[in-house]
Amino acid sequence: MRLRRQPQAKIAVQASPLVLPDPLALRGKWRGLLGPAPLRLEIGMGRGRFITAQALSDPQSSYLGLDFREEMVFLALSRLQGHEPANLRFLWCNAALLPEIFAPGELDGLYLNFPDPWPKARHAKRRLTHELFWRQYAQVLAEGGEIRLRTDARDFFEWSLESLRGGPFALLQADYDAPLPEAGEASEYEERYRALGQSIYSAEWRKEQKFDANGG
Repeated sequence: MRLRRQPQAKIAVQASPLVLPDPLALRGKWRGLLGPAPLRLEIGMGRGRFITAQALSDPQSSYLGLDFREEMVFLALSRLQGHEPANLRFLWCNAALLPEIFAPGELDGLYLNFPDPWPKARHAKRRLTHELFWRQYAQVLAEGGEIRLRTDARDFFEWSLESLRGGPFALLQADYDAPLPEAGEASEYEERYRALGQSIYSAEWRKEQKFDANGG
């Protein structure tokens, strides 16, 4: 998504108490900050519609929305308009830093909602379901932790199913005509694609074994 630069975004994001300023300093300390509730993260949250709906519908869990673009974090903050769920925080950083942000087993769930499919083969390593990324997910997810993927790109979806096959994740479901998310609130991308009549593909995996980051 191409965004128009908003000069006020960086200042607003840095000033907001909902945006954690130094997530790397919180590695191993998330339970102390957010409490013992299950901790779930959306990577590439966009305008924050989905993760905000999740937080509102499930006050017994803690939710984090991550995006590397300050404009997106700014738009997510603007959406709240003073009605901030107590169990929601935002991260303005790169997803490649996950093992530096979370200690092993510190996350209970990951959401990947309509990530860039990077359709060209030479860009495969940028896909959020590439082995380079799922190895990171395996490090930071607790045993029994889940990954949930939603996309409108069938080729990327099927590639993702193959990418995670044989790793520490068990495929729980793969749906080629997915219903709306449980919280009943679709992301902006999903709403747009559904309006166009496009199919939505979803998959869910569960981490079922310990993972050695060095050997797999």
